Amino acid sequence: MTIKTKIISMLFLSYMVFLVLIGSVVSCGVIISYASDKYILLCLLPLGFGLFSIIFRDCYSIVGKSITITLLLAIMFLRSVITPVMMSLGADVSISSVDTTYKISYAVFLLLYEQFAIWVMIYYFVPKIKKNIQNRSVKEYYISRTHLRWFTVIALLLALIVAALLVFYPLLSAYYEIGISGDEATNIKLVQRYILMDETVPKIPRYLFELSAKLLRWMIPIIVVLKLYLSKMKNWMKVILSMAMIVCVAMVVSGTIATSFFLIIAAFFLIYTLYEGQGGKLVLVPSAALILVATSALFIKNLGSGGELEVDKIAGILQAYFAGPDNVAIAAMIEDPIAVNQILGDTLGFMPYIMHFFKDLPNTRVLFNAVFWGALGKENQIIPMIAQGARYFTPILAPILTVVIVRCALAWEKRALEKHELLNYAIGVNACVCFAMGVGMYSASLVLQLFLNYIFPLMFIYHFISVVFCVKHFESHSRKEGI
Repeated sequence: MTIKTKIISMLFLSYMVFLVLIGSVVSCGVIISYASDKYILLCLLPLGFGLFSIIFRDCYSIVGKSITITLLLAIMFLRSVITPVMMSLGADVSISSVDTTYKISYAVFLLLYEQFAIWVMIYYFVPKIKKNIQNRSVKEYYISRTHLRWFTVIALLLALIVAALLVFYPLLSAYYEIGISGDEATNIKLVQRYILMDETVPKIPRYLFELSAKLLRWMIPIIVVLKLYLSKMKNWMKVILSMAMIVCVAMVVSGTIATSFFLIIAAFFLIYTLYEGQGGKLVLVPSAALILVATSALFIKNLGSGGELEVDKIAGILQAYFAGPDNVAIAAMIEDPIAVNQILGDTLGFMPYIMHFFKDLPNTRVLFNAVFWGALGKENQIIPMIAQGARYFTPILAPILTVVIVRCALAWEKRALEKHELLNYAIGVNACVCFAMGVGMYSASLVLQLFLNYIFPLMFIYHFISVVFCVKHFESHSRKEGI
């Protein structure tokens, strides 16, 4: 590294830490000035984030270069600085059926504890990932055309299965919708259509369609981005076409809206890596627009058609999607003791293909929603990961699940950077995004489900191609060469 590069890196690091400190101090001031007595302790979250930013400032040195670290810091900033401010400005943030006042201080402690654990994990991995990043040059990466060709063939077979099933069972289209509607009447019709599909379509076609469609959504962006990268078009045209494809894929929305976020973010990092230094800046503007559109879609979905954008509603949405203090406090109110069947429900009950055999077992998500909604019977809220850890391992070891997931995300990035085959790298990017985003948005059980639903099948397909097709190709080549 030259002296000039070192100076630029130091200036960038100082600038990042300065901006974070300013944001943390301002947020703390706003909370103290406007928060009710219930939320006054939320000022500790931005203060903690600012303090940890100084202590572990080296973590900012690879922001924008490391996928996992960039996402983890962004999510922590959102949860620790932005969300508390919105909660302090809102009049009635919580939509739950219980009063969380006496548990807020406990929730703040857990969130600070989790934040510290994440910072430590990132700090430990920074030198390892930085070393891989410094040694990485996209020009050294290659694409195994055999892998990509068979990966594409498998995607086409899945597309044929999806198309055939839709012809025979049109109601299967209830699994997905085009775009996001905030209109309540439209949403009710979609739910009714899904219930009708569930009652009339046989289980085997349903499961086959669900599996094929899920994989196809994740395979298409990878295939298109890499195929365009191999083409002879201008870089700016490759970027525009890649982003257009991502928009089309993201517009096909399942019941889990967050999946579209993961698809967009994973594709963005893949494209940026491919074109870094060769027009990669072109990715930033359309990606920012995509993220803005996706964020707006979440607000539309939650506010409904014609809903007013009020501070307390914004805070409520941030609470719901990014495990805010109120949700952590509600999780602490679960009184049911931990039993063996609940442990099975939180593990086997979230594993694809076998989860239907364990759907009647209790799990922390059901218990959390029972406290959250009371007698309403809804199950659309997600227990925060730190709260799930506190329930299973006591508050002292509460961050253990978070540490494991963060460790997986950082290890996957390190592994992806060490692999110079781009299809394998692309699958690794998707793994990094799923684990990193899962820390702030999901429970450990849902992260497990996310991995087994999407990442593990992609890995399996890649290794299947390596073992079956690439070995045969090598043996055939060896015979021709007389080896």
